[in-house]
Amino acid sequence: MKKVDGLTFLEYLKKHVMVLDGATGTYMQQNGMQPGICPEQFAIDNPDVLAKVQRDYIDAGSRAIYTFSMGGNAHKLGEFSLGDDVVRINKALAQLSADVAGDRAFVGGDLSSTGSFLKPLGDLEFEQVVDIYKQQIQALVSGGVDFIVIETMIDISETRAAIIAAKETCDLPVVASMTFDEHGKTLTGTGAAAAAMTLISAGADVVGLNCSTGPKEMVELVKAMKAVSSAPILVKPNAGMPHVVDGQTHFDLTCPAFAEYTAPLIEAGANLIGGCCGTDPGFIKAVADEAAKHEPEPWRDAMPSALTSISDDVVIGKQFRVIGERINPTGKQALKDALASGDYYEVLDMALEQIDSGAHILDVNVGTPEVDEPDAMKNAIEMLSAQAKVPLCIDSANPDVIEQALRIYPGRALVNSLSTKEKHLDALLPVIKRHNAMFILLPIGDEGIPQTAQGRIEEIRAAMKKIEAAGIGKDSVLVDGLVMTVSSDAKAATETLKVVKWCAQNGYHTVLGISNGSFGLPQRKYINSAYLIMAMGAGLTAAIMNPGDTMMMDLYHAAEALIERDDNFENYIARFSESEMTEEDAKTIVDAVLTGKKKR
Repeated sequence: MKKVDGLTFLEYLKKHVMVLDGATGTYMQQNGMQPGICPEQFAIDNPDVLAKVQRDYIDAGSRAIYTFSMGGNAHKLGEFSLGDDVVRINKALAQLSADVAGDRAFVGGDLSSTGSFLKPLGDLEFEQVVDIYKQQIQALVSGGVDFIVIETMIDISETRAAIIAAKETCDLPVVASMTFDEHGKTLTGTGAAAAAMTLISAGADVVGLNCSTGPKEMVELVKAMKAVSSAPILVKPNAGMPHVVDGQTHFDLTCPAFAEYTAPLIEAGANLIGGCCGTDPGFIKAVADEAAKHEPEPWRDAMPSALTSISDDVVIGKQFRVIGERINPTGKQALKDALASGDYYEVLDMALEQIDSGAHILDVNVGTPEVDEPDAMKNAIEMLSAQAKVPLCIDSANPDVIEQALRIYPGRALVNSLSTKEKHLDALLPVIKRHNAMFILLPIGDEGIPQTAQGRIEEIRAAMKKIEAAGIGKDSVLVDGLVMTVSSDAKAATETLKVVKWCAQNGYHTVLGISNGSFGLPQRKYINSAYLIMAMGAGLTAAIMNPGDTMMMDLYHAAEALIERDDNFENYIARFSESEMTEEDAKTIVDAVLTGKKKR
């Protein structure tokens, strides 16, 4: 493994702020590369031109340079009738950069977008894109690169495909960098924090942002990423914002003005800094001189308890979270028929109804004998990821379905669920670890469901030893206290609440399937609502429930405010400000549930 200044790539990031290179394409254009030709082929035909600018960057202080292979995938090269030359082109470009770098700088094998979108936004299948990137990565690795860098990406799904391709092709460090607009979103709507968590979950060793904006606009985005990232952060800004003058693109920052943001970016959490459009070796020297004055900021040991969708992130624990339970064919003939006929708009309708009613996360279960479950789950995830925009909970008894779902899901998902049975943990913990997912832990061991709280706690303790040995911390776990039917066991609710309270006292997040407890009883909504509020009082983190149940949702908002999970009563006021229910009525209902007093 290559070393620079006596350190491997990842070791270097712990000791120093790594200075990257700057723009290369503009230099190539200034030296004869005309619009409409293949940039990669031009570089191969003019190796001295590329070698000079890369050498200049290293002399300026770059400790990592990128191969000139940004558009070197088969899809992009096909636009120049060079789709069959992927291996030749990428290997040659990698060898050229490796020769220039020697032991003075690391070489990143550069990948970028195929130029097309994955389904359902486009026509490409996820695995098709993985294979496209694998071909390019194999060629870059054979040419001698030291890490893989995926840059200037606009779509989180395609970026994940590239990361997975890299991880399945080589054992080199993988860097993933997306581009964000002035509103802090990618073209497909992903925010900085959600992007960071999603890319780390996919396997990226470094995450970050490049292009689109100048360094000033990137400071807050770096802070957002740093707050949630268990990986170093990369930043490669443009030289300010572009302006077209007399048909030529110019950038508004001078070299000194650009370098002034080096310290703020490092303080915000950037561990790797370079330049993108409009920068040159002079910019990089100024950055390197400033970066040498600073120690790198450490990154988190683990990501927070949080889930992400293609556009949003949902933190677990800060506020109570509602997991919508409706997308489950059990007892729903219309949904069964829709899944059997391949009509996923029924799934989408259920999803949007639950979101409108207040669900933060959607449980997705498509298991029914009438359908091919792996195919149905894939189709459901593709549609919901693009349209529903909230994190998903993958619900299946089939480990293969869970594995396939996590592979294509463009976010950090929740898995429902893992029991504490040894075989179940052995089968699914590697899957959870590989995709850095969160999961629901059921304290159901090889001897069945413990009837007492103490029995369930012992199952949790034993399972957590194995979970932590697998490198998974408690921040990735939601413990299910197990809601049993109270009509058959009057002590069932109190035993479950003891488990919830113990978990809260010992740093575990918790979840309950609230409606399970009221089976066989009349007017179940009252039992369900009371159970929910009592559990929230015991420290419950989330519930799998029907967000269309107005009583439960109203009471949840009231209880959340009363137990100090609703800052300034913002959520409560938003829900009830236009409601006919008065504040006094709402408080009366909550008091009745919490204290047992009857309204008089």
